[in-house]
Amino acid sequence: MSSFIVPSTTTITTRNSMAETLPLTRYVILSLTRSNVECPSELACKFRTLVSNVRNDKKLLLAGSCHQVSLSHENAQSTFFAIGDELFEDSINWGRIITFYAFAVEVAEFFIQKGANNLVNSVVSWTALFVEQKLAAWIKQEGGWAKLEHLEFNMSSSPSQTLLWKGLLVTATTLGLGAFAAIVYTK
Repeated sequence: MSSFIVPSTTTITTRNSMAETLPLTRYVILSLTRSNVECPSELACKFRTLVSNVRNDKKLLLAGSCHQVSLSHENAQSTFFAIGDELFEDSINWGRIITFYAFAVEVAEFFIQKGANNLVNSVVSWTALFVEQKLAAWIKQEGGWAKLEHLEFNMSSSPSQTLLWKGLLVTATTLGLGAFAAIVYTK
């Protein structure tokens, strides 16, 4: 089971939480798809590490996610938002947010491989827009993006967790739009 733990002794203030969304999103996606992007803050570096860890841990599940939903130039934005909606349909938590960013990086890499580098900035914009529209209130309520600086990530690779992910992936792929909704953290 995945868990994200914030030490209870830590006091975190909301410091322009949503004003940070676009630059944070831009850094995470661009730094994981291109080289030589300078880290603008400790928070951005921490978030990038969390997203990178999820991508590395779930590489096989993430790798084909764009192909499984038949992502194309024509349906990219609507599919991206539909997958985001499914991912957060029943709850919002830091694990799902980090997973959503891992998916956004996969989408950006998918378009780079297809020679559509111009869509990378679109993926950054879609991600930030989705976060602003659907997740901002929760992020603010939880203490803002600053809370990521104090997050510890623990992922179990137990057989039951692996089976859960695979089962969710099969179900989501069958449904079409939810191929990546399989990458869901329950905690």
